[in-house]
This record gives sequence, C-alpha cells and structure tokens, in this order.
Amino acid sequence: MNRSHRAIRLSPGAFRPNLGAIFLSLCAIVLAAGPVMALDGSFTAWVNISPDWTTSVAPTQLGLDPTNPDRIFVGTFGEGLYYTEDGGQNWTQNYDDFFIEQGVATDIVRDIAFNPADPDEGAALTMSGSYHTNDAGESWTRDPGNDNGHAPCSVHTTTLLPDGSGVVASEYSISAGGTFWIRYWGSPDWEIGNEALQNIDGHSALGLSFDQSDPPVLYIGYTFRAVLWTDDLGETIDYFPWGLPDTITRVVTADPQIPERVIVAVDGGLYLSTSLEGEWEPTGSGMPEGFRVFALIHDLENPNTLYAATGGDGVYVSTDRGASWEQMPLDGLDFVHVSDLAIHPQAPQYLMAACTNNSPNDGGVFRLRIHPFSDVDDAPFTADSQIELAQNMPNPFRGQTSIRFRLSEPGRVRLTILDPAGHRVVTLRDRQHPAGEHLASWSGLDASGQPVPGGIYFYDLETEDGTRRSRRLLLLK
Repeated sequence: MNRSHRAIRLSPGAFRPNLGAIFLSLCAIVLAAGPVMALDGSFTAWVNISPDWTTSVAPTQLGLDPTNPDRIFVGTFGEGLYYTEDGGQNWTQNYDDFFIEQGVATDIVRDIAFNPADPDEGAALTMSGSYHTNDAGESWTRDPGNDNGHAPCSVHTTTLLPDGSGVVASEYSISAGGTFWIRYWGSPDWEIGNEALQNIDGHSALGLSFDQSDPPVLYIGYTFRAVLWTDDLGETIDYFPWGLPDTITRVVTADPQIPERVIVAVDGGLYLSTSLEGEWEPTGSGMPEGFRVFALIHDLENPNTLYAATGGDGVYVSTDRGASWEQMPLDGLDFVHVSDLAIHPQAPQYLMAACTNNSPNDGGVFRLRIHPFSDVDDAPFTADSQIELAQNMPNPFRGQTSIRFRLSEPGRVRLTILDPAGHRVVTLRDRQHPAGEHLASWSGLDASGQPVPGGIYFYDLETEDGTRRSRRLLLLK
C-alpha cells in the first residue's frame, strides 16, 4: 500500500438449499446481529470475581495470559499487582516486587503484557519504569534500562506488535516529551520508537493501536489535539490533527477488519477517521454528556460491536462500529468508574472490567457474559468435564427433540430453552440430579403450553456454581 506521508516527518535523525445449510445460515445471521444481551437470569448482571479484595485495592489495568483465560493479572494504584490462576476464586498479591524505596507506597502498575508464544515471559509497565517476568508473572524484576534512561518511564498503555514478537509501550510525561518504546520478546532491552518525540515539551504518547494495513499502521494518541501514525515503527512519524478538539487524545482503537478506520476518545467526545488522508469526524451518539472514555475494545466475535469503559457511567456498547452507543446493565457493578476492559480470545463470551469508585482506594474486577451462546460452548467434551451437554436429536426437528446431558457429580441443574434474544421460553429442568446421564425433551412449547414459532433456539444447562454449557437447535414448522 502506497502512502504519502504529510504534515510532519520525524525521524531519529531529524447458493443449494438443504436443512443443514439453512441451519448454518440462520446461525450466522443470529451471530452477525451482535452480542446477545439476554434479559433474564444471570446474563444481565455483572459478577464480582474479586470479592475478597480489601477495600484499599483499586485496579488500573487488566493483563491476560494469552494461553489461559483463568490467569488474570490486575495492576493497581499503589498496591502492586494482583493475579489469579482460577478465574478469580483465589487471588495473590505481589507487593514487594513493585516497591519503591524512595516512595511511600508501591509503584502504580499501568499495564501488563505477555508473550503469546511463551506466556512465561511478560512485561509490567508502571509509572516509574518497566519490569519483566520469566516465570509467568509469579515474580517481577525491574529492567536495568530504567537506571540510565534506556527504558520507558511513566507508561500509559501497551499493545503487542501485530506479529506478537514484542510489545509497544507509550510514555507519558507532563514536563517533557513522551514517545513510545519497543521491546522484542527474548531481549531484556527496550528500543526507543522515535527520539524526536522526546523533544516536544508538554506533549506525550497515550493510546496505542495497530490497524490491519500492510504494513500495519501504528496509531498513537498524543497530547494535545493530535494522533500520530507510523508504518515503519517510528522511523518516520506523521500526524493528522484536523477535526480534533484541543484536549487530550486519551484512547485509540483501530478497526480489526478495515484498514485506516480508527476511533479515538478525547475528553468529552469520540471521533472517527477512515483514511490517513482524511479528517476526524464526531461520532458516538448516545454517550453521556461530558463523558471520559478510558478503554475502547472490539468484540472478538463481531467486529461491528465495541465496548467503552467510562469514568463514572459504567460500560457502553455500540453495535454499529461506534456510531451510536447505549449503556450496558449496571446490575452487579459495584463501581461505575471503569478503568479498563478485556476479552480473552479463548473465552470471547465474557467481558471483564476493572472498576474503581473514582478515587484510588477501592474497586474490583467484574465479569459480564456478553455471548450466552458462544461457539466456545459447542466445543467437544472431555472425560473430565464437570457437565456435558450433547447436541439435541433430531436436529433440525418437528414435534419433539431429545436433549441428553451428563453430570460428573450430583447437584442442582437448570436446563432452559431460550430464544435468539436470550429471553427464557421454558425451563425443562430445575432440580437436584444424581451423577450420570440424563435425558430431557422439548416439543416446541413455551412455559404456558403454547407452540412457539419455528426458528433457531438455544438450550442452556447451568449448575449451582455457575458452570454452563449452551447449544443451538432448529425448530421446523
């Protein structure tokens, strides 16, 4: 792709129908409509996965082990780093590794990143410097480059290189210029992205995001009134500020499918650009007045959908690539100042949020099921599965279909039929069951005994502890 750099250049030196096809097509239509926001049961409520934290813990950013969705890392304000290896049932605090002798508290951990090819290796970026781990985050060591200016300081955020070979960190500095840094996995050293940016006093690098261009373009939110971009990792830097207000460009997110389509969040506004040669246009109707966005992420199953973390209004969702927004449910969300959002590629049905009470002394990590019927739930079962839910037979069906499930141990389970919007149609089972195999049936009737229209439905099996399996079925009329 040929691109003309403009404005400034900064360099280090200067179709056949059959039932199966119909079924698959209908499923695709349902999924393309965006995330299913169910209005019944636990789907509407956030779940606190850090209930045992002390009241002094306020999270800043979320870091995920790329190979294990149960391993979650959370940076905090002055309380070091917390991590869990069981999805939040138990948490461990790492305080000592981030202690600053000259300070009155531990460092503020701003972001955490791991090597996708080897999750034992990771980087933690803080307000005072950078740290690394080679034991999957159990211990952290301060990078030697912090002592001689050869490592990022006062980091705002990070992003992985498109090929996963390293991490990029943005440097925030009020008194001096802030640039971005690159560290390739396997090396302890950081490389400065562009030295010239350090010479622009009072301006700093904030949000970071790569698009899907070839070569990829790195977008850098920059204070004030500008977004910088580079397609050569900093050898040249250009910017296109036209249309942005004179305020902090806090967050940048590039579209995961459309090159050069970028949304940025400034204080009180969202702006869209669809070309490096174009201007920024206001977007984001439905956002509250005077809002501030601290994170923007794309849904991993539907790129039309985005989620925005706001400072005081919880989480907002857009299903039209950022043009319009609505507030997501607040039920269960104890704190509405959301500092970060995350979705794990191996668990795309869950959205996680790091939240505080708008001051750095209280908060927690919360989880919301955004895709009750993810393809992840249709994965093959293993011998040690706590619950197994087989595909209904026959499927598609007219009249009646059978649903078989197996429990590895006795317990109360609920088996529910839901429509494509997530509303409960009928509950088939809701009682104690012994361990072993069980068989239920559904004849296409709702809870009042009335026939329901033909189409795609979902059956959902849930245990007392929240373990869940879901599958799709097709009712013919």
